[in-house]
Amino acid sequence: MGHARASGARELSAIVAVGNYGRGSVGPCGRDRQVLFDYHPGIRVILPTPEGVRSVKITDLMPLGAVWSATEGTQAFDPAIFEDAPDS
Repeated sequence: MGHARASGARELSAIVAVGNYGRGSVGPCGRDRQVLFDYHPGIRVILPTPEGVRSVKITDLMPLGAVWSATEGTQAFDPAIFEDAPDS
């Protein structure tokens, strides 16, 4: 993510992490999930599942996550963030 940002990427719509040694796609760690949630709240994450690879909203990976912004810090919990909305 750091390299993408430094190279000019600003609006990410999807992301996948790929493990070395043929491990295929892997889920993002907790810190990366938080960064994605804070800076790209609409992003979809490609994850491995027992049924194969699938795409999920970052909000689905952050149950009861707190919204943070550089200007306002951590915001009060807002359950509306986690309500199902039509996928775009």
